[in-house]
Amino acid sequence: MISVTGLSRGYRDGAAVVDVLRGVDLSVAAGEWVAIVGRSGSGKSTLLHVLGGLDSGFLGQVSVAQTALQGLSDGALARFRNEKVGFVFQSFHLVQGLSALDNVALPEFFGEGGAGREARAKEALSRVGLGDKAGRLPSQLSGGERQRVAIARALFARPPVLLCDEPTGNLDAQTAEEIVGVFQDLHRQGLTIVAVTHEQRLMGAAQRVVTLREGRLS
Repeated sequence: MISVTGLSRGYRDGAAVVDVLRGVDLSVAAGEWVAIVGRSGSGKSTLLHVLGGLDSGFLGQVSVAQTALQGLSDGALARFRNEKVGFVFQSFHLVQGLSALDNVALPEFFGEGGAGREARAKEALSRVGLGDKAGRLPSQLSGGERQRVAIARALFARPPVLLCDEPTGNLDAQTAEEIVGVFQDLHRQGLTIVAVTHEQRLMGAAQRVVTLREGRLS
């Protein structure tokens, strides 16, 4: 499902180049759940952004969901992001004036459109246990429920891969445990999950934990 070989990514800082990822190799099987851990600045989010087609300025070979990412045009990367991967972030990024249902269906505005938008949004909300709150505004939902809406939005296009960047970072301990339970349910349904995290509960639920140290995986 995910294959990374010799991945390197550097950024220019004035006259110098700072190497963030240095020859990373990673393989994630279909249906596997992998947690990525490491100190701040170790390159975790950069790796996730490369896997999700958000960062194309890398060296090496990266394939996600049978799509080789190196050299893709901006349009091809946009199609890849819209169809192959879902993103869940620490912040919920919900539109306050839209219902939960419409927040979940937001990706449709960046796709080709088509029938079934509302049905797919309702399906995604049901997968995260919010089928009865489709009409609620974000202000009428708890923090955990808002994160569930964000997860449902990531599932809207039925992607095979879910990429998560500190998805429990803004939640209290009890709510974080509930969200981990949502990921466990999704994983049992066959979803491939890669999660950057400092959360012990999320690490414990993952099948495999890998550590980034100074730009290298161990």
